[in-house]
Amino acid sequence: MDELHLLVYPVVLGTGARLFPEGAPRVPLTLLDQERFDNGVLHLTYGQV
Repeated sequence: MDELHLLVYPVVLGTGARLFPEGAPRVPLTLLDQERFDNGVLHLTYGQV
């Protein structure tokens, strides 16, 4: 994986599905960029350094 782009919506629902399944290999990622939209959504870009 070179980059991971996440769009985070400001909604509170309680519990939810995991982004990665239990036991998935861990990849060290660093936050490379972030962008906040007027509606509260965050665009986060993670990558390997």
